[in-house]
Amino acid sequence: MKAIHIVIVGLIVLSAGFVHAEDKFNYGEKWTKAEIGEKMNFIDGYQFGYIMGAMKAAKHFMPTNTEKEKEAAFTRAIMIYGDRRFGKDMLVSILLVIDKLYEDPANVYIEKGFILEAAIDKIRGRDITEDLRLHRKTAEGEQEAEK
Repeated sequence: MKAIHIVIVGLIVLSAGFVHAEDKFNYGEKWTKAEIGEKMNFIDGYQFGYIMGAMKAAKHFMPTNTEKEKEAAFTRAIMIYGDRRFGKDMLVSILLVIDKLYEDPANVYIEKGFILEAAIDKIRGRDITEDLRLHRKTAEGEQEAEK
C-alpha cells in the first residue's frame, strides 16, 4: 500500500514541477470558487482512480504460486479498496475539511491531491501539521527555484 502512495505522490509532485513561477497555480482559489458538484466530482474521481490503481497493482503483483498467497494478496487488495471507498457522508466531510484547509492562505498553493489526502488523515484523527508544513515548504521552494 505504501508503494502505491509513493507512486501517486511522485506523479503529483512531478506534475506540479511543470508549473512556472509566473503561472503559479492557486489551488485554494480555484477550489473555493468551484461549485459543490465540481468538488464532489473531484473527490469521487480521486477515490475511483486510487481504487482502480490499487486494484490493478494488486492484480499485477499477485503471486501465482499458491492459493494461500493469492488469498493473502486478495485480502490486501480488499483492505486497500476499503481504505479509500467513502460513503456520501464521508465525501461531504472531506469536502468540508478541504474547504477549511484552503481558507488558510498558507495552504493555497498546495496541490488538491495533497490537501485531499490531508483531509482524509485529519478526519481519521491523524495530526496533519507536519504534512502541511512540508507541502507549504515544497510550494515555497518551487516558487523560489522557478524565479
